[in-house]
Order: sequence, then structure tokens, then C-alpha cells
Amino acid sequence: MNTGFSPVGFGITRVDELIIYNNELVICGQFQYVGNPDFSAKNIASWDGTRWDRLGSGLISSASQMTVDTMNNFLYVAGSFIYAGGEPANHLARWDGYSWRKMKGFEGWVINEAMTMYQNELFVGGVSQSTGDLMEEKIKRFDGDSWLSVNGGTNENLECFHVYDDTLWVAGGFDTVGVGVQNLPSWRIAKWWMPSNTHCNWLQPVIHVNEDQTIQVGDTVPFYNNNSYADSWNWSVDGIEMDSIINPNYSFSTAGSHVVQIIVEQDGCIDTVGQTIWVEPVLEMNDFSKIQFSAYPNPSNGLIQIEYSSGLEIENLVVTDIVGNVVKSVNLNSKEGRVNLDLSNQNSGIYFCSLVSDSNKLSSTKLILAR
Repeated sequence: MNTGFSPVGFGITRVDELIIYNNELVICGQFQYVGNPDFSAKNIASWDGTRWDRLGSGLISSASQMTVDTMNNFLYVAGSFIYAGGEPANHLARWDGYSWRKMKGFEGWVINEAMTMYQNELFVGGVSQSTGDLMEEKIKRFDGDSWLSVNGGTNENLECFHVYDDTLWVAGGFDTVGVGVQNLPSWRIAKWWMPSNTHCNWLQPVIHVNEDQTIQVGDTVPFYNNNSYADSWNWSVDGIEMDSIINPNYSFSTAGSHVVQIIVEQDGCIDTVGQTIWVEPVLEMNDFSKIQFSAYPNPSNGLIQIEYSSGLEIENLVVTDIVGNVVKSVNLNSKEGRVNLDLSNQNSGIYFCSLVSDSNKLSSTKLILAR
């Protein structure tokens, strides 16, 4: 390699942060495409050494801060965005390598200035833009389940974190720390120590299967778990044990709904997570060719018109959320028709609408609710 610069980006308005995640370089900031005008990537993208890639559908508005939870393999991202991957996300979101999730309990209009992991907890520093909300103390920590106080925080903005000698160092525009608790004068820099998180909330296992893959009887399906440093992974399908490895493959022998579960153990902590998987029957080609299924508008505000026709009788129309929970079911018992679907009581995000007969999913489409 010759000494000198090499351009790798094109059309990027602003880059605010770079970080390594899953052995790739991730950038965030303000941009709509990278590399060339034909490759869109909304405000966040990854570089694998050869080419750029998207992180899902990206972020609606800019991002300014990132940090990595290596224990759960999560990438936390903060910024001015309110949607991440089509999901509502109030300025803070989590990417698990496959999909975006908003952060539980993180509310209020916040300018995020700093983030880091310390003692298996996420620390966020920022300035509140409304009174009485989460970031009034300028700093909070998330233990995997709840947002907790950091002894009253600081009296003014906090701009950066760094972990040194098993201690969290903080710096910013403050002159007092432990507001209302310790009330210690501290000019622009201070340090915080606490023991390791021992209540196991930090362990947050995830199950992922390719949501764009149509799973049929006989298909070999790869499953993904995010806890690569765990001591053990105990997988099961409908209560029957399968391979005890981090990312197993499984072949479904029957159609219908199946519950995949994993029990993860790490450093004495145990957590369980499950996900419902739909498996379609193997139909004859002429049966598939007769199925027509459409949803309009999509994206929508929750009011959607579904049209369907099939050579087979359709018993039900079923709508599930991104983790497989049924949020709506409509009896059809016909081969064709039109349904006015009302999902206006559901949160914005991604849903799946399926035509079902004899407990078998015949066809499905992705719905996006954006309000």
C-alpha cells in the first residue's frame, strides 16, 4: 500500500462518529448515501474493508454518538432521530446486527453528548430539552431493565466519558456533581466508581431468523444468538432440545406455528427468550401461482386495505409484530375478497400480514406503520 490518502466515501454531508462493530467500521452522522449516489444509506453505514453496507433501513435524521456492548453484541446509537429502521426510537436505539430496537423507558427530547459501557451498563450523558424528563440529571445509566440515577448527576452538560482503571471518568461544562445527593464541587471533570452489575439484567439474549426468508417444511433454517461470550446456549423447538451451540441450524418437518427458545447462561446469570416462527407447507406450483395478495397504502398510518385471491380457501388473515406476537386476526373463510384492516391502535413499526389456512401460512407481506 502506498503512502497517502484514499477516498472511500462520496456524497456524505457530515460524519460525527466512527466505531468498530462486528469487525467492521461503522460511521454515523448526516448523509443519505455513501460510496456513490446509487447506494442509499440513511445516516449510518458500515465498511467491511471492500464495500459499504446499510444497517437495516437506517435512521430518520442524523446520529452523533455510538458505543458497543461487547457482552450482548449491541451497537447503541444516539442522535436527533426519532425513527430507527422504521421503529419509533426517541433519539436512542439499539442495533443487534440484524434489526433496530428502541430503548425501553427512554423518553423526552434529549441532545445526547456522550455514551459508553461501564460495568455492563450503558451510560448516557446529555442535555434535556424539556423539564422533568429522564435526562434532567444530565447523566443516566441503563442496567438492561431500567434507567437509574447516577447520584444526582451533574449540574451542567456532560460531553465525554472514558473508562480508566476500572473507573468511569466524565467531563463537561459542570462545576458540581452528585446534585442534591453529594453536592461536590468539581470543575469540568470527575470520576464515578461502582461495583460490577450483579443482578443479571445486563444479560439480554436475542433470537434472530432472516425475516425476509419464506420458511417451508424441509428448509434448513439458521438461527442467530447475540451472546458470543456465553458459557452455554440451550436451544429448543416446541420444547424439544436442539443443538447447544451459539448459532444452530434446524429443519422443520411440519407446517404451522413453532416456538423457538434459547436459554443463555453466562457468569452465573441465566436468561430465556423465545420467538414464534411460521413454517409454510410445500404447495404445488399451480397453487402458489393462484395466490394474489396486496396491501395499500404501505407504509400507512394504520388504516390498510387488503385484497386477496387464491385457488385455496383462506381461513384467516393474521397480523403479527416483528417478534411473532399476534396483534390482529380476521376470519375470512373465502377464496377472494377485500378487508379494511385497522391497526391504528398499534405502535409505529414493522408488522407481518399473513393468509392462513389449516394453520398453514400460505402467503405473507410486510406492513410498515409510520405515524
